[in-house]
Formats: sequence, structure tokens, C-alpha cells
Amino acid sequence: MHRGPRWALPGGVVLSVVAGQANAVGLLGVYHEAISHVTGTATHAAAALARGDVVAAVVAGSIVVAFAVGATLAGALVQGGEVHSGRRYSVALVLEALLFVVAWVLLTRGLHAGEHVAAVAAGLQNGLATRVSGAIVRTTHITGLVTDIGLTFGAVVRGRPLERQRLLLQTSLVGGFVAGAVSGAVAFSALGTDALLIPAGICVVLAIVALPLMMSRDPAA
Repeated sequence: MHRGPRWALPGGVVLSVVAGQANAVGLLGVYHEAISHVTGTATHAAAALARGDVVAAVVAGSIVVAFAVGATLAGALVQGGEVHSGRRYSVALVLEALLFVVAWVLLTRGLHAGEHVAAVAAGLQNGLATRVSGAIVRTTHITGLVTDIGLTFGAVVRGRPLERQRLLLQTSLVGGFVAGAVSGAVAFSALGTDALLIPAGICVVLAIVALPLMMSRDPAA
């Protein structure tokens, strides 16, 4: 298993919390759209198309496209295997925070485009985590992670030793996302759309304080 930089695990967990919070706000908001993963949104678009609701299908489908745009931004900012690219990671995280703030402004004004901007932020984050970790960390959805956990235990059933490090990574990311979703739902009930500013703030802290500190302790950085 490629482990990626040593700070990918703590950084990945924090970003999973961010994604869970943003997704909770999106689902509980006025438009009830998932913004941090595309599986449910694509299904929503297909279901809307099947019942003849073209407008809803276009809206949901455009959120999927927005996520892809965010991943494109990540690919443009950070390339896998780059050395000493911590500054670019930080820039990407600050950009994600700004996108969440723009999304908040739009949503507070009742504009559906806020969901799309938040989806761009989520796509940027997932693309960044993929680049940083060497494609072993996904932070905006847990379907693949739960599958990986099942495969890990399946290997044990076949008589192979338990890969504790792999399992720790998988369960930590799932736990981070769930914790983020819970805290996001609680924050939304108290703050409404303003809850979207919380993941924005976390991204800024990670970019300015936590990420440079973690990289300074990683000889591979």
C-alpha cells in the first residue's frame, strides 16, 4: 500500500470533517442537494429526468459538472509526485475556503448557484487529497472507503494478516466524514446557511497553520 506523506492521514481526516459538514449543510438547506459527492446527485438527476422534470435534472447534473470543475482546478494547481509543493497545497485550501465563502454569500441571497460553487470547492478538495496521498485518500464521500474496509476484512477471512495501517486510514476517514456530517447538521440547526463558514474557516487554519506544521515534520515533504 502506498502510504503517501505522513501528514496525509491527519490532513485527510480534517478534510473529511470539512466535506461532511458541507454536505450536511447542502442536504439540509433550501435545495436539498448533496454537494460533496456525486453518486447521489447523479442519481437525483437521472430520477428527475425519468419523471420528466428536466429543470431538476439539469440542476442536479450541473452540480456534478461543478464537482468535476473543482477537481480540474486541483489538477492544475498540484501534480502528483511534486516535491516541496506544500505552498501549492496551501493555496488550494485557501481557494477552497474562498469558494465556500462565495457559496455562503450566494445561498444567503437565495441563489441556487451557491450549491454549485460549494460543489466546486468539494471537487477541488477531493482532487487535492487524491494528489497529495497518491490516490489512496478520498475525503468527500465514503462509499469507496466502506468498500475498502469490507475488502480488508475479507482478506482476513481468507487467512491474510490484518492490515492495521490500512484499516486505521479507512476507518479514520469514515469517522471524520460522519463526525463532520453530525457537527454540520447541528451547526445548520443553530446557524442556518452560516454554518457553511465553519468548513471555510477550517480550510484556512489547515492551510496556514496545520499543513505547514505537518509538512515540516515529514522528511518526504
